[in-house]
Amino acid sequence: METWNIEEMRLLRRWRYDDVVSFNGSFRGQRWPDLLKLGEIVGIEDELPLKGTHTDMRTVCWSDRIMGSSLANTYKMQFGNCPDFPHTHEGSCESDVYMTFKLWEAWKQGTLRIIDGQVRD
Repeated sequence: METWNIEEMRLLRRWRYDDVVSFNGSFRGQRWPDLLKLGEIVGIEDELPLKGTHTDMRTVCWSDRIMGSSLANTYKMQFGNCPDFPHTHEGSCESDVYMTFKLWEAWKQGTLRIIDGQVRD
């Protein structure tokens, strides 16, 4: 498990934001939903309290009725293969952020093809 120092935890608790975007960040059936993990990091036993809007792109793409597909497969359905990132922990994080951002960007631009479990042409 990664360790965070006290200053990093304090910064996360004070973090101000308008929009938080995740992929599967709030699905409690997942082993490590992002918002629960962030809450754990700052020392609370629930989701990190949000001061802005949370958009879970898994929910946008697949709905809350079905789990849908993984981030990589959802991205591939929308755009094709993801660009290469280094095969490291950091590279994995960078690719996840990139794919999530590109899905969010397509949704905001009205060009997202996978919405509510349906693939549009």
